[in-house]
Amino acid sequence: MDVRFYLDPDTHQPDIHGHGVTDEEVEQVPRGPGEDLPAARDSRMKLGQTAAGRYLQVVFAAVMDPDGVFIITAEEAAMSEQWYPSGWDEDRVREVLAHYEDQTDEPFAEIEATREAEGMTPMAVPTELVPEVRALLARKPSA
Repeated sequence: MDVRFYLDPDTHQPDIHGHGVTDEEVEQVPRGPGEDLPAARDSRMKLGQTAAGRYLQVVFAAVMDPDGVFIITAEEAAMSEQWYPSGWDEDRVREVLAHYEDQTDEPFAEIEATREAEGMTPMAVPTELVPEVRALLARKPSA
């Protein structure tokens, strides 16, 4: 990922340095999991976690290069119980993140293979109809 930084006009250093955030930390957030929200003037704000576990709020803009990002500013995100949706806490968030981070691409590859298979049509069926669909398929003679 090509990362560029907004430079503070007084210090000529990346603005993030004035907020106690390192280049390495801030680069982890845009490409990692987290809450990605619209911000002012076509920018984005991402709330995410560094590999070391620090929560950051990063404001950035996409650049012409699809693999690039322009970091405007970043600071440590103030994490509190009030930040979590009702009924959630840090442990639950960590459990959900761990669950999805442990996922493999196999189920998606299986779905894609089904979509590309000749003579197959994947579809969603209401749960209460599954027994009837299975019984119908069991009665169909093999091709």
